Amino acid sequence: MTAAFGIIRARKIKLGRKGERLAGKLLEMQGYQLLVRNWKHPAGEIDLICRDGNNLVFVEVKTRHYRNDLDLYSNLSNRQKRRIKRSGTAYLKKLNCPELGGRFDLI
Repeated sequence: MTAAFGIIRARKIKLGRKGERLAGKLLEMQGYQLLVRNWKHPAGEIDLICRDGNNLVFVEVKTRHYRNDLDLYSNLSNRQKRRIKRSGTAYLKKLNCPELGGRFDLI
């Protein structure tokens, strides 16, 4: 790994964390209860897990330096979509609360 690559990666991580903090604040302002940040599971990581009434919301955060005219969903690869679904399903199973629904949001 070159030094330049390490610097670029560090900047991307810093930007991503900033985006996750801002997304969490926005969701809380909208009445969501933020439960977990960066939940890790062998299936993958979920950026934010929130509660919205009787629903758990699994949130993937995409942060960009620039305006992207593509919709956010098109920025997710099929692999990322499968990872988020598997991780969210694992979290729901871990809770074992059938009265809770789950949904996946992208911000």
